[in-house]
Amino acid sequence: PLLTALARAHRWQRLMEDGTFSSLTELADSLGVQRTYVARVMNLTGLAPDIVERMLAGNEPDGATLRVLHEEIPVDWAEQERRLNLASVAG
Repeated sequence: PLLTALARAHRWQRLMEDGTFSSLTELADSLGVQRTYVARVMNLTGLAPDIVERMLAGNEPDGATLRVLHEEIPVDWAEQERRLNLASVAG
């Protein structure tokens, strides 16, 4: 589920960037889902590259669940790692 959500987030981001959709509401309507769901999933595009790499390698952090990641994700990558208890863990 985590990798699926990450892939969706990046696909949806590309659709927004290329002008296919001009707003989250328009995208959500086309998908038949709530705008808030689209916004939560798209927040995953702000994950630190190190965290994404770990997820893609199948070594996602213990604290990296959809539930946790759907909460507000800090913009600061170091803070993301601290919240996921990765600050002292070598990737």
